[in-house]
Amino acid sequence: MKELGFAYNNDLPYQIKGLVSILLFPEFPSTILYIDTEGNPIIKEWVDCSDDGEIDRFFYYKPTLLNLKKFLLGDLPHIKLIEEALDKLLFFQDELQEIRQNSFCISSENLPADYRPSNEFLFIEGENIDLENIFELFSLNNLDIEVEHLTKIISIANSTSTETLNIHLENGKGVSHGVINTKILGDALIKFEDFFNNIGLDYYYSKQRGTFYKTSKEFLAKAPYFSTQVYEKVAASYSVLLKAQFSEFSLLSESGSSSFEEIYKMVNNLLSNSKSKETLEDDYLNYSKKTILSYKEFLKSISEWEIKMNIFYYSPVSLLKISHNINSNSANNILTWIKQYNVLNLEKIEISGHFRAINCDTLHFNFLDDKGMQYNGYFDKELQDGTVSINFIQTYSIVLNRLITKEPDETEVIEDKISAFYPLK
Repeated sequence: MKELGFAYNNDLPYQIKGLVSILLFPEFPSTILYIDTEGNPIIKEWVDCSDDGEIDRFFYYKPTLLNLKKFLLGDLPHIKLIEEALDKLLFFQDELQEIRQNSFCISSENLPADYRPSNEFLFIEGENIDLENIFELFSLNNLDIEVEHLTKIISIANSTSTETLNIHLENGKGVSHGVINTKILGDALIKFEDFFNNIGLDYYYSKQRGTFYKTSKEFLAKAPYFSTQVYEKVAASYSVLLKAQFSEFSLLSESGSSSFEEIYKMVNNLLSNSKSKETLEDDYLNYSKKTILSYKEFLKSISEWEIKMNIFYYSPVSLLKISHNINSNSANNILTWIKQYNVLNLEKIEISGHFRAINCDTLHFNFLDDKGMQYNGYFDKELQDGTVSINFIQTYSIVLNRLITKEPDETEVIEDKISAFYPLK
């Protein structure tokens, strides 16, 4: 067995009161939960044995209550439970028939690779584990995981005097505790940043602003106030803290709000109104076309990667706190509603007249009805073979499907498509 750590006397730094439960592999217990005399959880892990199998090696540690709860709920990998031990110390003991042979201590960060559980290994409740008893014994039901996470963020923001926007990817494809696929993180953050930037441009230049390229003077003049940068990472599924590239804190009074805060209030307004089809419909046209397009791209990223995301804003100056949760289901609902809002009218029209132009490749047509009204559009693709027989002398009756749509801050768009036609005698 490996030699590591420094020796200590045979007594552990805490007194174990009794066994609570075998958590992993009851046929050969490898992870065992105890309670000490002060009511704290203590975990004992089997990791090695001597070549002759006579001596077993274990280590003991005290997990935080919050991490124990997350581990038992399957939200925290086994290795993180160990690495984030309360005092960051692991107390090893070699035992021969339950008689201690050697005792030594190492930092939880220095646990040898051979002794480390897989980064992906999560707890799955077994038949002989009474989770209800464990939760009651250590009062785990009283711990709110999200509140604890946000409390930590607020503490960081206050200590650094930083207006903070937290993006917390709680789960999704390629997301685990403290680890995420680069492609997924990059896509989610870039899509959110683009959405946030467009809200910022609406704030400074109104929804009628048109399109500003990122090299334009208008964009560059205001970009430092709404473009973000990562300044901290928090131990969670995957959680990053963002701040504005330029801080206005030194210019604010105790009750003042920055432009970054005002922009996030607009983000908050759109996210809040997106909780129902009716409220989103009322708010939908208050944003520029670019903002809605970037919002849709952000929602598509949430949907594609099946992400559950919490967005939290906090200002140490105004003390404003805003939190929103969004997942793939809610993102898909919003995308469906937005698509429906664009449709102002869908009708079927039957008219007669003459074709004036047809492109047999693109299926585009120009049609003049008997009252002198002109129509432009496309044939349905299923009618392509029949278009070659059309002549410009014959009178035809056509069935026209007319779709009228309107994007935010744009004029109405009329799309005509012929679904049927036949010559009149």
